[in-house]
Amino acid sequence: MAPILDEVADELGDSAVVGKLNVDDNPEMAAEHGIQSIPTIKIFRDGEVAGELIGMQSKETLVAKVNEHK
Repeated sequence: MAPILDEVADELGDSAVVGKLNVDDNPEMAAEHGIQSIPTIKIFRDGEVAGELIGMQSKETLVAKVNEHK
């Protein structure tokens, strides 16, 4: 998913922040957010989870989902 997330970040530019979290290095944060499957994509708006996708996703799907929550 990392290359796809990089493409999403490039396409969205300054309209969204795309971050990645290694759950092996950050198990507390993974538990805090209830991440049980990898990859899990969480979309935040104003500090709250606004959307979630689990499993591999296309760039187009991710961009569309982010745009739903702008």
